[in-house]
Amino acid sequence: MLHKRICYSPPAPPSSTTSSTNTASSPPQLGTILYHGPVPPTKGNWYGVEWDEPARGKHSGVYEKTGVRYFVPRVEGAGSFLRPDAKGLDIEGKTFSEALHAKYLDYSSPSSSQPSTSASPTSQDPQVRAATQRFATDSNFEVEVVLNDRVNERFRQLGRLREVGLEWEGVSCATRSGEKGEEEELRRLGQQLKNLEVLNLSFSLLPTLEEADRIAAVLPKLRSLALNSNRFVRVHSPTSLGGLECLTSLQLNNTLMPWSEVRLISSSLPNLVDLQFGFNRLRRLGDTGHVDQIANADSSLLPSLKRLNLESNELDDWADIVGELSFLPSLEELYLTSNRLKSLALPQPRTQPPPATSASPSPPQLTRLRHLSLSENLLESWATSVDALAAFRDSTFPSLTSMRLSDNPLFRPRSAPTTEATETQPASNADDRHLLHSRLLIIARLPFLTELEGTVISQAERDDAERFWIEQVARGKEEEAALSEWARGRLAELRQKWPDVAGSLDSSGVNGVAREAKRTLKNRLIRLHVRPDPSVLSITAATPLELSVLPSLRTLLLRTQISRLIGKPLPKSKFRLVAVLKPGTDARGEDGEEVRVEISPAEEGKEVSWWGLEDGDAVEVVAL
Repeated sequence: MLHKRICYSPPAPPSSTTSSTNTASSPPQLGTILYHGPVPPTKGNWYGVEWDEPARGKHSGVYEKTGVRYFVPRVEGAGSFLRPDAKGLDIEGKTFSEALHAKYLDYSSPSSSQPSTSASPTSQDPQVRAATQRFATDSNFEVEVVLNDRVNERFRQLGRLREVGLEWEGVSCATRSGEKGEEEELRRLGQQLKNLEVLNLSFSLLPTLEEADRIAAVLPKLRSLALNSNRFVRVHSPTSLGGLECLTSLQLNNTLMPWSEVRLISSSLPNLVDLQFGFNRLRRLGDTGHVDQIANADSSLLPSLKRLNLESNELDDWADIVGELSFLPSLEELYLTSNRLKSLALPQPRTQPPPATSASPSPPQLTRLRHLSLSENLLESWATSVDALAAFRDSTFPSLTSMRLSDNPLFRPRSAPTTEATETQPASNADDRHLLHSRLLIIARLPFLTELEGTVISQAERDDAERFWIEQVARGKEEEAALSEWARGRLAELRQKWPDVAGSLDSSGVNGVAREAKRTLKNRLIRLHVRPDPSVLSITAATPLELSVLPSLRTLLLRTQISRLIGKPLPKSKFRLVAVLKPGTDARGEDGEEVRVEISPAEEGKEVSWWGLEDGDAVEVVAL
């Protein structure tokens, strides 16, 4: 009974009425039984449950009236006690076969679960009977799934299915008892699903990875498996999962598995290319002594893995991450969005080589890593973030060319008003300039980058960025003495490359005064009028909307800046940008008409200047 998964659908509150279509019972909640037995002085037995959604919990396994602990949940405060006979409690779930037939082949009901809302009674066509189900998610919103008989009819032939979604279907096991007859039935089902490539078993009741492996083992063409938001029994020793050996994609988000368990099952994932391992509350990847143990064994993990997503964890040790992931020989893309990294500094290498007899491992390397996402972390210093990364790039990340760094304190727009934000120039415009300046400073510091925030860096943008950084230092916006050793070396290189911008210091001052550069970045900015669609502005702006941008700015970033300026999202699917060029003059000296150039979303990677936009032109936002 312990570690058994449950699904609990709390009954509707007493105030609800059956006639109200807006008042539905609470969405189902998933949990794991960690205790079964008495809780004195109460009578009868209880289940001690850890809920997948911690907000549903009431304590951490301690009965408050006696102070006795009965279980320890993985997440503090995620536990509560529940009677075994509680109404709406399901501790059995469904077999894989039962769930599949209920969703795709059951004609008596569009779903095996009781619908919360039926289709409109005005429909007279029996082929369009539908049901609506609502399910809770980790983000505290509800997902509505509409099922109808036409969908069931379309997928009646299992052999044609390439993708199956059984999330929230209560799958708890491959077979009910494991008897020979049931095992044979499971194998026949796998033969019927001969073309199935993608299987989603997220939000299920599977107790162990072995149970998921039993299902995968009968699906000959399975390549992608989603096991998000399951809570498996911990893996404590190397485990063989033969059914997963052909997988190229595996999703283990929100399973609360530690990285050590990935190491223990890695031998069963030789072909895995993409691993999703986010939302697992990870604080570290390695553990004491593990790195040395693997290094001395000269082994590697997940030999085919190219893409690893570790977003929305609690990782805060960059050296730990690099050290642990250096054993992934094929890793090309690493996503660390929404973690807690404050520094990207690594331990300095030894100044003296180790003795010839030493077995010390070489410094960790991610030799094939080409893309790194560090957005939404806690980076707040150039010296310990961008500069530190650049200093170790050649030795540790020699292939790195693409990064995401947005929404870190170092690059985040200033919240307080600045002297640049006036009545005629809104604060959002100043924020846009701050973001633009941050982008330019990153590009100038990192000569190896070819793409930043998903936008290709053109040679013109790089030239502008390098000149801009020189000017910033010359004007005292950055104190050269406060720069890191690596940044000072990089700055010296750029001054040699751009001698006309470098300027010199006037010896008459104590600190020196920067001589005006021959060509400044400010002189190259162009002013664009913004004409938003009426649908995105409820009230006409009191002052004209304007942006000052570089001609080398990518059009995609221009869309982002316009979105910030008007305070509304501008998705490509709903809005087009139109370049409106100033009218020229004809042979008689009279003004002509404006020239309108519609900008295709597929071509927003082009620079602003490519569309002919110059100082004083306009960009119009048009709703589709």
